[in-house]
Amino acid sequence: MPNNIPVSSVNQTVNGNENIQVGGSGNLVQRISQFFQLDSEQQRAQRYRYAMLKLVKTRVAEELAQSLYNEVLLDLNMVKQPNAVERSWGLQVRVPNRPDRALPPGTSILQIFDELNGALLILGNPGAGKTTMLLDLARDTITRAEQDVSLPIPVMFNLSSWSSFKQPIAEWLEIELIARYKIPKKIAHLWIEQNELFLLLDGLDEVKVAQREACIKAINDFRNTHGFTQMVVCSRVADYEAITVRLDLHGAVLLQPLTFRQIGEYFERAGSELVTVRYALQHDTQLLELAREPLMLNIMTLAYRSVSAETMVNEQYSSIELRRRRLFDTYIQEMFDRVNRTKNEPYSREQTKRWLAWLAQKMIEHEQSEFLLERMRKSWLSTRNQRRLHTIMSNFFFIVIELILIGIGLAGALVVPTLMLGIGTDANRVVGLGISLGFNLVAILMGILRIRSRWGFTDNLALRFVLCWNNSIPWNYRRFLDYAVQHIFLRKVGSGYRFIHRLLIEHFVSVELEREGTKDAMAFVGRGFTYIQLAKYDQAITELARAIALEPRDNSTYYLLGNVYGDLKRYDDAIAAFQRAIQLNPKDAFPHIGLSHVYRDIQRYDDAITACQRAIQLDPKDAFPHIELGHIYRALQRYDEALAAYQHAIQLDPDFAVAYRSLGLLFRIMNRETDAIPLLEKLLQIDPQDSDAFLALASVHKKLGHIEESEKFAAQARALMKPDDWYNLACLESVCRNVDVAIEHLRRAAQSEKFDRDWAKRDPDFEWIRADARFKEIVEK
Repeated sequence: MPNNIPVSSVNQTVNGNENIQVGGSGNLVQRISQFFQLDSEQQRAQRYRYAMLKLVKTRVAEELAQSLYNEVLLDLNMVKQPNAVERSWGLQVRVPNRPDRALPPGTSILQIFDELNGALLILGNPGAGKTTMLLDLARDTITRAEQDVSLPIPVMFNLSSWSSFKQPIAEWLEIELIARYKIPKKIAHLWIEQNELFLLLDGLDEVKVAQREACIKAINDFRNTHGFTQMVVCSRVADYEAITVRLDLHGAVLLQPLTFRQIGEYFERAGSELVTVRYALQHDTQLLELAREPLMLNIMTLAYRSVSAETMVNEQYSSIELRRRRLFDTYIQEMFDRVNRTKNEPYSREQTKRWLAWLAQKMIEHEQSEFLLERMRKSWLSTRNQRRLHTIMSNFFFIVIELILIGIGLAGALVVPTLMLGIGTDANRVVGLGISLGFNLVAILMGILRIRSRWGFTDNLALRFVLCWNNSIPWNYRRFLDYAVQHIFLRKVGSGYRFIHRLLIEHFVSVELEREGTKDAMAFVGRGFTYIQLAKYDQAITELARAIALEPRDNSTYYLLGNVYGDLKRYDDAIAAFQRAIQLNPKDAFPHIGLSHVYRDIQRYDDAITACQRAIQLDPKDAFPHIELGHIYRALQRYDEALAAYQHAIQLDPDFAVAYRSLGLLFRIMNRETDAIPLLEKLLQIDPQDSDAFLALASVHKKLGHIEESEKFAAQARALMKPDDWYNLACLESVCRNVDVAIEHLRRAAQSEKFDRDWAKRDPDFEWIRADARFKEIVEK
């Protein structure tokens, strides 16, 4: 139990025979009494509070210490003069139904937080200092919470990870507390339910654009049920103002750009160290405009110290974006050239920039603001060949470890009893034999584990091997990440790593995607895959075409290209790409599946069946071609054959979510709703966040007349559904009998090129609006 639990004063006299007088505070009897008044659960909660405050305090201190602001102080040798490069924000407060109000200089974020009763939004331009201000607030409120146990625990979270869950904020917070802070589930749940946390939520603008409105709604829903929980949210102002929904907070503070006077005072205090930068700012309006953001001002301080003023002034750019890009390039170069870095660099500059660009790409693809080495997964592999190599190497490493243990066990079985035969007792010989047999038992158990599931260690080892083989990372990755921290590209927070700013992540990605002159086909494939993730299909096609020009016989690139053409409904191009992939590698089943999918889309069902059956011949143990075959038979209304195909897929892969979803839908089409329910429930066991499964269960129960169950599942589907998923939203509103809303959502869905009118006519979710004339107008158009 922490020693800072307050002890109330006790001073009383107990009358009667053989009584004991207890006086003063902190006496032994009082402490013992207080100890037993706290049950074990309360004591654990107090210990966790103390430990959590200490952990958050350490992390906040680390982030502030590694900020560019502090690096500037160190670089200018101004540690003893902290006011020389002062953080000074112009602040404007926005309160609903009141005019905006500018705050006097020197107003702290803590003062604003108190004024707005602990519910605040921090807005600003990129690089304005939002995260730094949030860290300052965290530091100050942690100090308060250490002194007063009645105050909540300040904890920082990044909302970028919420988009991976699409769930209620309370559940997301619980997962984050367990994963990032190692808090037991019971304690995490208790803290959230009892409003014991002060939530500092950074990165609303890092949530995917299509999901930001849903994120704000989720936060507001949390506020409705946890109104006493203090909360501060950070976002870029332009991204927040582009959303129609508003956060239910007491007010906002808008960080203003630095004034020209503040910039001038900054350089005056810095003295001769920055005289060239100051001269350049006086003669370059673009550079001066960039300097109005604190981040860019700090980067200039670090990047331009060794660059002549004439060079900076003579550089001409057509836009401020190009000027910003040049500034980041200079910053990266300067960080390599700093005199206090070792001359024997373990990595070349090109390697470092390429590995950082790869990391930046993957963090954007996987919606991460913080990188944890142990959280790298197979999904970080960009191509099918990489995934295949990963499977091979994972099995190889597992077998090697098994053989080593079996070898040790066999050696022990032969050597240990022999050594103990003449020198030990019977008991010693038995122990020796037991030890040797133990190694064999471990090896056997490992074999059983390998059949049941993949061992995490060998998976991770294989992943590192494949990524290193493809020159995406070095073998000793942690050493490289620490090296990037030394060069102020990353900063280390706990066991995780973050780029110094999101703008630097975007810079690395843009440079890598636009980099010319590479002769590495895999680099073009990776860039093409990134463009696919960003839904930039024209750029993806360009990059994949470059990869094909370098490696014209790589069938996997053609397969990826065929999928892009298929998404764009360029069916002739897709067929040609898949056929070329098959020609290059006739034994690869995947292009046949892709070809079958295209043929199904254009209703060439016989060709689709032939392609799908060929895929099954090539890989009879793969469940996916059976799913595709089931889809074809379902489109042909050959339901018994579709049923057999889906059931065979489940036999091959009992945890294949798509198979349960497809079979459940088929049963609904066949009016076998009762048979669909257990399949949909199994689907939710595999993927508890599947909004389609909740929607289907709502629809099934509605048709069966189970109104209460239908409403429950509909509410869960609504909470998980994307705000721009107009087709499924139309289905949901149809199930809920909100006819007008359903028709409007369906009308918006019909504007998409991917809208399938033939399926909409048969979709069982539209049973409740199918007779509406407007529905017929939309699907017949």
